[in-house]
Amino acid sequence: MQIHNLVDWPTQLKTLRAWRDQGRIKYIGLTHYAVGASEELLRVVAREKVDFVQYALSLEEREATDRLLQVCGDRGIAFLANRPFGGGGALRKLRGRPLPQLGYDSWAQLLLAWVLSFPEVTCAIPGTSKVEHVRDNLAAARKPVPDQALRQEIELAWRRSG
Repeated sequence: MQIHNLVDWPTQLKTLRAWRDQGRIKYIGLTHYAVGASEELLRVVAREKVDFVQYALSLEEREATDRLLQVCGDRGIAFLANRPFGGGGALRKLRGRPLPQLGYDSWAQLLLAWVLSFPEVTCAIPGTSKVEHVRDNLAAARKPVPDQALRQEIELAWRRSG
C-alpha cells in the first residue's frame, strides 16, 4: 500500500502501520508524481521506515539521482522508478535519431537500461498501451544491467542526440 503524493502522510502512515501489524498489508511505500518533490520525499524517508519509494527517474528527470536514490539504498528501501521515458518526452526527442551501438535495439531499451543501471533501482515502471512497446521494454530486461561506464556512455549518447 502506498501513500500517494504524501497527502496527510503522518496520519496515513500510522493507519498503514496498524494494518501491517494486523496482517492486512505487507509493504508500505511513498509515491510522488511531481518533479521537484524529491526533497520532501527525502525528508520523510530519512525520518520514517518505509519499504519502498516510487518517484520519477529518467534521463530527462534526474532529480532522484542527487540524493534520494542513495538514501533509499543506504536504508534498504526499494526504489520504483516511474516515468523512465520522462512521460514520453524523452522518446519524442529521440524520434528519428540514430541509435548508438551500445548493445540495445531501440532508444526505449537504452533509456530503460540507464534507469536500471542504478543499483538502488528495484524496478522501472514504463507505461504503455501498445503490445509492441511492452515487447520492446521486456527486451531491455533480458540484457545485462549496465555498469557505471555504460551508464555514462548512454548519458553521452543522450546529450549528443540533441
